[in-house]
Amino acid sequence: MINQSKLVVVSGPSGCGKDTVVGCLMKMREDVFLSVSCTTRKPRNNEIDGVHYYFLTEEEFLKRVEKKRMLEYTNYAGHYYGTPMDELEEKLTGNNTVVLIIELEGAKNVKETYPDSLCVFIVPPSLEV
Repeated sequence: MINQSKLVVVSGPSGCGKDTVVGCLMKMREDVFLSVSCTTRKPRNNEIDGVHYYFLTEEEFLKRVEKKRMLEYTNYAGHYYGTPMDELEEKLTGNNTVVLIIELEGAKNVKETYPDSLCVFIVPPSLEV
């Protein structure tokens, strides 16, 4: 069972600095881990499987959904994205904290499933930014 107080969900609009904020937190704390999401899209040139995403076929992804091994998932621009339960459960052992960087709808789903999780919404300083 997931210790909900150690689950942190970071969400916000594209380009607002989510990755930068979480990156700074991870440099300051050895007990904070980033959850790597799964996706069915093809990797970009600089992306590494298991580091940036777990790149799955649609069949593999949907099997995980069917087996309830995704904490949350969505279909965006014709590709699935989701949070794998296996890695999450593994990283939440001991005194670790796991951070999810996910879109707003996914954050709402996590909060419904794990109401004691901490949700952080990052807002850019202006509409122009």
